[in-house]
Amino acid sequence: MQKWGWFVAGAIGFALTSTTLHAGPGQGRTDGGRSTAVELSAGGATFLDEAPITHRVFAGSVRTGITPRLNIGPEVVATSGRDGQHQSVTVNLAFDLLPAATVRTGRVTPFLIAGGGLFRSSGRLNGVSFAHLEGAVTGGGGARVWISDHVYVAGELRAGWEPHLRATGTIGVRLR
Repeated sequence: MQKWGWFVAGAIGFALTSTTLHAGPGQGRTDGGRSTAVELSAGGATFLDEAPITHRVFAGSVRTGITPRLNIGPEVVATSGRDGQHQSVTVNLAFDLLPAATVRTGRVTPFLIAGGGLFRSSGRLNGVSFAHLEGAVTGGGGARVWISDHVYVAGELRAGWEPHLRATGTIGVRLR
C-alpha cells in the first residue's frame, strides 16, 4: 500500500487545488459558470520498445474550467502488462476547440490535451524486482459527446514519455 500512498496524496492535493480554481456562476461560460467534472477512463496503451508491449489502462481525473475553453486538473493513471505495472500522476490542461455554448444532448466537443507529472514503474526482470520514478508528459486529443446536461462520454488518443501510445474511453460527470 505504501507504493500507492504518494499517488493518493498527490491526487488529493491536486483535486483540492483544482476545486479552488472553480469560478462562480456566470463567470465566463454561458452554461452557468466554469464547471468541475469528474472522469473515469479505461482503455489500452502500447509502450514502444524493441517489441511493442501492450497494457490495460485505468484512470481517474478531475477537470475545472479556468476560462470558457480551457480547463485544468489532476489525473491518476494505472497500467498493467506483462512487463510490470506503471502509475502516473499528472496535471492536465485541456483546450476545447469549439467555443463554449450551452450544453445540450448530442453536442460534440473536440479538444486537445497535454499533461505533465510523475511516472512510476515496477516489476520483475530476470527474477529481480525493480522500481523507478521519472518525469511524465503526454499530449493528444479527443472528443466529448454530451448525453445529458451533466454527463458525457469521450474518446481520447495520446502519446507520451515513457514512449507510449494510449487510447481510452471516458465517462464524465459535470458537477456544477
